[in-house]
Amino acid sequence: MLGTNVSLQGVSVGSRADFEGLLAFMEQHRIEPIIETTYAFDDLPEAFDHFNRNPFGKVVIKVI
Repeated sequence: MLGTNVSLQGVSVGSRADFEGLLAFMEQHRIEPIIETTYAFDDLPEAFDHFNRNPFGKVVIKVI
């Protein structure tokens, strides 16, 4: 890694119990993400262009 200019950055996301609590809360209060647009994987460049226009909701890319 030292000779390849690679950098690592950790991400702290909380515990599994916290995540399960969040999911239970979302289910209880029927909270769902706002999905603005869905793109096929083959349309990846268009999806990134859409994302760069700062959409209100999520931009989803189907991998399967």
